[in-house]
Amino acid sequence: MDHTKGLAKQTAELHSMLLSDKRIEAHPAGHSAKVLRYRTLCGQEIAVEKRVGAPVLYFTRSAAEGRINDLAPDWLPAGRSGRNSNLNVLETFRDRPLARLRVTTLETARRALDACVSR
Repeated sequence: MDHTKGLAKQTAELHSMLLSDKRIEAHPAGHSAKVLRYRTLCGQEIAVEKRVGAPVLYFTRSAAEGRINDLAPDWLPAGRSGRNSNLNVLETFRDRPLARLRVTTLETARRALDACVSR
């Protein structure tokens, strides 16, 4: 099943931006009905929670802390409560603290990616 069909406009734009970035590829675990999953060429994992309106971009807290603080992310504690269970498919996200960033513009996403993604 192709979970990238029928995405909301902002989520579809973010998905296209991520896949056009040479540092990022679709995750081998695939996408789910609620979460799009990606991996950098260095093995770092990234996720996008599908939403109507502004999608939500996730990084590990270790990759984001101190790099995107000015973008006002939410810092999620380690564990599984309070977050989408589809995120736990990603090994580096499972039971670990995460940074959650609401993507209101593609420029916000680009700034976060440039700050958090290893080159």
